[in-house]
Amino acid sequence: MAFSLVSGVVLLLLALGHGPIEHFLKVREIDFPQFNRLSVNLFHAKRFFFYLTLFFLLLRVGYELKWKGWTKVVLVFFLITDLFGNMGFYGKEKSEDYFKKTEILENVTSTKEPFRTFATGKTIALDAPIILGKGAPFDLIKEKHIPSLNMIFKVHDIWGVDVVRLKKNDELYKKFISLPSISSSRFVDVYGIKYVISVTQLEEDPRFELIYAKLEGLEGEKEELLKKETIKLYKVKNPSQRAQIVKNFKVMDSKEILQSMVGKDFQVDNIVLLEEIPPSLTLPLEGLCRNSVHGSRTSPRTEYDMLKINELAVRPEALEGRMANYDTASEGGGKGGGEVKFLSETSNRLALQVQADEDSMLVLSDTHYPGWKVFVNGTEEKILRANYHFRAIPVPGGSSRVEFVYDPISMKLGAAITSLGVMGLLCGWVFQRRKRSKKSDGC
Repeated sequence: MAFSLVSGVVLLLLALGHGPIEHFLKVREIDFPQFNRLSVNLFHAKRFFFYLTLFFLLLRVGYELKWKGWTKVVLVFFLITDLFGNMGFYGKEKSEDYFKKTEILENVTSTKEPFRTFATGKTIALDAPIILGKGAPFDLIKEKHIPSLNMIFKVHDIWGVDVVRLKKNDELYKKFISLPSISSSRFVDVYGIKYVISVTQLEEDPRFELIYAKLEGLEGEKEELLKKETIKLYKVKNPSQRAQIVKNFKVMDSKEILQSMVGKDFQVDNIVLLEEIPPSLTLPLEGLCRNSVHGSRTSPRTEYDMLKINELAVRPEALEGRMANYDTASEGGGKGGGEVKFLSETSNRLALQVQADEDSMLVLSDTHYPGWKVFVNGTEEKILRANYHFRAIPVPGGSSRVEFVYDPISMKLGAAITSLGVMGLLCGWVFQRRKRSKKSDGC
């Protein structure tokens, strides 16, 4: 009863003080994008305390009535209701409306090659208005193409959908969106974006081509409607590949990397920025000696330089506390020769076939997320943090099969705890049966 009372009081405070609490948290920026959306979090907090109050109350009722059959049924019923309890927050839509593709999704999903889409922050903001000619209220949400809806159709959206937000991921994105416009940096190339969904016109940038605008049911000239907050789909004319082979790399401090990437002169196709020297040092270093598993190369530098690069290769921690710029250079630029083919992809596994003309770096515009492992021709390798928060691995010349597997320790730990819990319940059940059996024999 005490727990039920405390939960009820907290629920009452959240309900009556919703406005002041929301204002208090927003002032302290406990909202999107630093956190999940505040309105959603507050709703789930109220829902949690509502069912918690009910749960403790039912425990007391069941105890008082010596757990009669109907009390157990009621308890289980409300536990199930907790999983699906809407409480008026989420809208209810027909299945065919929810899963029906918009014209933009029809265009986007017609492309089979791996790519990413980007709906601008102004476009997906829930409080930002957009102009539609006709349609139901839910169409307003669908036309914004928020990430959770894009996931249904397996569209790779750079926003992603996450509960635990990664600091570097947010820092990189906020750095880009703080710039004057999407055209003032190599933003779309860094993320491997092919389609941009925007309510703002992008015609002034020759990299973007308007391929669709939702103007049906609107009155006025097309040119004027395009200047307004109508939904528009742009295609990047020469998109950067999601996975590519690069020969050049530079080792820098993470802050320097972030600053270098926001400039328009950042050549994402020709160089990858790393925070540490690749373990095998299989790539050429500018004017420096390097030892390679495939042989060795030397160049006319001082003995000190040779010792220094060998020191960094053996002790990557020597980079800490200072910036180390070791640029690679080769005649003909840094874009690696070869190709990358996507073999298969699921939510926790990605298989690639890589054909490299020489020792190179495979760079993916996929998030450097804890728990991912990579295997090159069956041998596990280290995933390097590339371009501030993406992935890169050294690959040898020739043909290689590269497989990324999501295998976090948390999943194994959770499975172990669950297994122990199930075993404990079974042991408890067996113990109780034996105890009852002994009592029956005694009678």
